[in-house]
Amino acid sequence: MEIIVHFSESKPYPVTVTVMKTGKDLLAIVEGGDRPHIGSVAVAVPHESIRKDKTVSSTVSVHNLPRHRDGEIAAPLAKLLAETANRVTVVSAGFHIDNAAPADIEAVLEQMSRINDIVAGKVASEYGTGGGVKE
Repeated sequence: MEIIVHFSESKPYPVTVTVMKTGKDLLAIVEGGDRPHIGSVAVAVPHESIRKDKTVSSTVSVHNLPRHRDGEIAAPLAKLLAETANRVTVVSAGFHIDNAAPADIEAVLEQMSRINDIVAGKVASEYGTGGGVKE
């Protein structure tokens, strides 16, 4: 496996996103908060959109471990990366904040949305938008 993106930040919450090539596909790991772990896994499979514009869409499946909501982090990143690179994408996510309030969860999801865009931009520079690997 080859790491193509490694992104970290510590504010407002510590988070690291690593994206690797595994064959033609992508594997991403999102770790964050007080105790990183595997809480959810999302698999996104790209396909031609049902719209007539030939864009790439994807179907996402999520498996959440009991009492985990990390799929809310894993699924959007899996979908975005699969559609950006036109590659099957698996995302493992585990983000734990001790005694998290609803505002903390909202802040994490906002932080991840911003990070997802940064990571997808880096993946696009490797794969091109919705296309194959750059030669």
